[in-house]
Amino acid sequence: MGLSGWLDPEGQFHPCSYGRHHEFAQDEMERLANLGDYPYESVDQLRERSYIPMGGSSTGWYVFLPINHETYKPMVSKAQYAWFQTHWHELDAEQQEMVSDWLEGFPTLTERKRRNGSSK
Repeated sequence: MGLSGWLDPEGQFHPCSYGRHHEFAQDEMERLANLGDYPYESVDQLRERSYIPMGGSSTGWYVFLPINHETYKPMVSKAQYAWFQTHWHELDAEQQEMVSDWLEGFPTLTERKRRNGSSK
């Protein structure tokens, strides 16, 4: 089973249950606005600031890495990268695949299967 929640740019994971991502996002947008940050109007604005949602649904587990649309590279902080290294084993196989597709230094599906002795 994978993880469900938000990973903030400082590398702090905020767990939330299935379907509750929007509640955390609303609370976090309020907190940031109270700190003098500009007002937030949508969850997408958190993703633009490198907050990473992850969780599961009826179609599988996911990690949505924010992508810079000019460079087409993920916008992941050093703290988030370190968090993925430390908590790699807690991610579902589908989540691991999404991370390894975008971030260097994480094993691909083929490498993981080779280590586990699987040929499929």
